[in-house]
Amino acid sequence: MGLRGSERQSVSKAQADQTIDDLVDAYVSWREESLVVRETYDRYLRRHGREAAESFWGYLAALEREEHAAGVYARTIERAADCVLCCRPISENMLSLELGDRLRVHVYCAALRRRSFWH
Repeated sequence: MGLRGSERQSVSKAQADQTIDDLVDAYVSWREESLVVRETYDRYLRRHGREAAESFWGYLAALEREEHAAGVYARTIERAADCVLCCRPISENMLSLELGDRLRVHVYCAALRRRSFWH
């Protein structure tokens, strides 16, 4: 037995809410890791000799964590874009995001639409 329209919408809204939460969490994680990269690089620049070598390894580790966080964020944006393209309720939830994040999602969705149009 299928869900009625209002029940179907509430499920989609719940999924949309979770996607937005995931998007914001992934963005914050990526920005935090980016900050750590900057800090470890600055620390590396201030060190000399053996301390510089150790600081460089810390910088490389921070870069790897930042790259991982960026990948998670990118995959989350893809999921959010799929929701924007497929279910209406997420658009209402987009209003809770900062303007820059909303623009990023919309630009990415537009790029997806163009890509799917041309391919």
